[in-house]
Amino acid sequence: MSKDSRLANCKIDYHEVIYDIYRCAPQILSGAIPYLTGELLTDQLDTRLKAVGLVGDLFALPGSAITETFQPIFSEFLKRLTDRVVAVRMCVLERVKSCLLSNPFRAEAAQITSALCDRLLDYDENVRKQVVDVLCDVACHALNSVPAETIKLVAERLRDKSQLVKRYTMERLAEIFRVYCVKSSDGSVNPGEFDWIPGRILRCLYDKDFRSDTIEFVLCGSLFPTEFAAKDRSKHWVRVFSVLDKVEVKALEKILEQKQRLQQEMLRYLSLRQMRQGGDNPEIQKKVLFCFRIMSRSFAEPAKTEENFLILDQLKDSNIWKILTKSTGYKYQLPPSLHWSG
Repeated sequence: MSKDSRLANCKIDYHEVIYDIYRCAPQILSGAIPYLTGELLTDQLDTRLKAVGLVGDLFALPGSAITETFQPIFSEFLKRLTDRVVAVRMCVLERVKSCLLSNPFRAEAAQITSALCDRLLDYDENVRKQVVDVLCDVACHALNSVPAETIKLVAERLRDKSQLVKRYTMERLAEIFRVYCVKSSDGSVNPGEFDWIPGRILRCLYDKDFRSDTIEFVLCGSLFPTEFAAKDRSKHWVRVFSVLDKVEVKALEKILEQKQRLQQEMLRYLSLRQMRQGGDNPEIQKKVLFCFRIMSRSFAEPAKTEENFLILDQLKDSNIWKILTKSTGYKYQLPPSLHWSG
């Protein structure tokens, strides 16, 4: 480590030696701290990256406690989160995540979390996304280890200038809410602590980078554990609705109105389809195509959706029409050729 010329050709990887010694007797390495600190500060990128990797691996060891002797190098390690090179910042984030996942309640957790929160505003979108990843991974691993206020800072990335960060943040917030639903059901977290998350997601309806169907998909398909019964979901929605503000309530109403319009158009189509059973009618077919066009606007790919509606219109499987009529609440008498098969 002293760069002695006599050891220039030595094949021993002293980083591996340091790692092995630290696992057994970290106190022996106090003399190596100045050298490792120097490597964290060096202008040589490869050396700096290797030092970040080594120090991060040391502090991520299971049961590892950072003693007072190692506090200076730990502080310098965290400062590499502001390194001028993105690769170094990303390397620190990877190691920091390992540190927190190995022990979410370690003494340095608050210090690490604070440093991470500062990087939520990093100028590089990949770094911001990775910070969201680290904080959300730790929260999902041990929900009580990350303060709700920290997750609220993460939620601010829903307004990030990068679509990549915004969309990823929405996915991870939904995941945290799923974990929260399970934990609040078994009493391991305080009820109501994360009921604000769906409201933040609803606000994205006013963001031009989010389509309403994307938000609806998250609210309907990602917020709750798949094993949750309708009763459990309803219970949580009641709590969520009680903390929505006016903007969030308006967004929810808008989504419900869009769903209602879609349902009404589907009912109109089913009615037209029933009227068409008597034979070809160009006027009715024209109205059917118009229905398809209107309904397609509710989906991410309108043109492709319209094509799929045309395919649906040609299907003769009575079970499909039974499902559609049941889900929309439409009731009519089918002609003999399309009676239900059971």
